[in-house]
Amino acid sequence: MLKSIRMSFVLGIALLAVGCSAQEVDDPTLAAAVKGKLAMNAETSAATIGVVSDKGVVTLSGTVPSATERTRAEEVATKTVGVKSVINGILVTPPPAEPKPAAGETTSTWKDRDDPFYPKGEKTRQTAEKAENAISDTAIITTIRTYLLTTGIDAAEIDVTNGTVVLKGEVRTARNRSEAETFAKHVDGVKSVQNLLTVKKSAE
Repeated sequence: MLKSIRMSFVLGIALLAVGCSAQEVDDPTLAAAVKGKLAMNAETSAATIGVVSDKGVVTLSGTVPSATERTRAEEVATKTVGVKSVINGILVTPPPAEPKPAAGETTSTWKDRDDPFYPKGEKTRQTAEKAENAISDTAIITTIRTYLLTTGIDAAEIDVTNGTVVLKGEVRTARNRSEAETFAKHVDGVKSVQNLLTVKKSAE
């Protein structure tokens, strides 16, 4: 009788495990999970890769500088739990080659031309850098917020200025605080992280 009860218990646990593994992840959560993994991977840039999920079929879009990164992004998405298949629509756009002086033109003469990358175009260059930083900061905030929502750390506030991240708010556990900081440090474009998160005191 005791042996029969034990066998029934083991069988019940096995069936429960099968049921849980068969449960599908909803599309928004799945897309966020893929985005988070791309951000965590040193070979991929989540800021330039778009992720959309439709019934477990993940579509990647955006641009990357190399075919290697394009392939790596697809591998990361494919290995994410819940992904059934991946449509890789990422375009490879190599960075533009640095311009060179024309024949008979010295380096100093070439740099003195009205070029935004050199002294006469300094104001234009600084304006372009500010716009680039603003876009990067927005992408960083989106990536970190998506990860925190996916993992249930939804009480954190995120401020980003020129790649410097400040995490504020109250989280449930010390582990949540540590995980948020660790993830933020690995997001592409992040220069430093200031963790001001506090752990919520348990009710007495």
